Amino acid sequence: MSQDSNLNPIAWNEKAIIGASGGLSLVILKLIEADFFLTSSLSEAEILARYLTYIAYLLLGIMVAIFFTDSEGKKEKVRKNAFISGLVAPSLLLALLSPPNLGEGVDPTTSIQQFGEKIQPSNFSPLGTESATDNDHSSKLKNLTPTFSRVRSTDAQVSKSTIVNGVKVLDIVPDDIEKATFAQLLLGAIGRNPNLKNYVFVVGKTTSQHNAVNIAVNINSFIKSLAVSRAIVIHPKHTKNYYISIGEINLKTDAKLIKRKIHGYASKILFGNKQVTETNRKIASSLLLGTVVFADDLLPSV
Repeated sequence: MSQDSNLNPIAWNEKAIIGASGGLSLVILKLIEADFFLTSSLSEAEILARYLTYIAYLLLGIMVAIFFTDSEGKKEKVRKNAFISGLVAPSLLLALLSPPNLGEGVDPTTSIQQFGEKIQPSNFSPLGTESATDNDHSSKLKNLTPTFSRVRSTDAQVSKSTIVNGVKVLDIVPDDIEKATFAQLLLGAIGRNPNLKNYVFVVGKTTSQHNAVNIAVNINSFIKSLAVSRAIVIHPKHTKNYYISIGEINLKTDAKLIKRKIHGYASKILFGNKQVTETNRKIASSLLLGTVVFADDLLPSV
């Protein structure tokens, strides 16, 4: 190829294809990060929304490569610039258009469903009403094994756990949530997320411990045939909230695995062919609203 032919302008459609390949590279990275949605607990609508977002990445890459890449010059350099434009443009433009999230006045736990102060017999009642005695609850929980974990303490703050009607009630303090070291933060900055126990699958919250325990008892009865951690109650010290979770504070991958199992089981109950009682239908519907949250968000703000 002569030097003159190497300096010929590149057509806009060639730049578009190169820019699209750059955007496609970003899309592939995002799909790898999401395990290609093969084991995702997201709904079909959420997955579709993400694929539409990825298509938007491609379009952004194409437009930036066409309008912001010089057509003249060495073809190798022009092609390289078009590819880089297609790769960088989506993330750069989205960052510029997104307002900073200062988090002022925003409660990160607002997405967690709030249970009322009392459980009526028509709601969560496979074990009866709130007037049931402790012995009644214990006899119906004889096949349930509570899940225990190590409770850390310091001189200044002490965590404690108690068993109420067969349900573990865990009072947590900031020291119970594993924090990332500076080295781990550096790894996170390059995409290597540290394995920290700082996430939990939360089903709901209430301001009554008695109410929270009753809900956990009924959930445990509902999922007793499922190979998954039991429901417990998490109470951040110095707050009035009691959170009902499946399992304790754990790795993010483990918390998401619990979520997938619970959501899959609840969906099977709701949409399966078998007859479902109204009580089980309500419990399953509530479990589908459970979400994986950052455990630090449960603690009181300082």
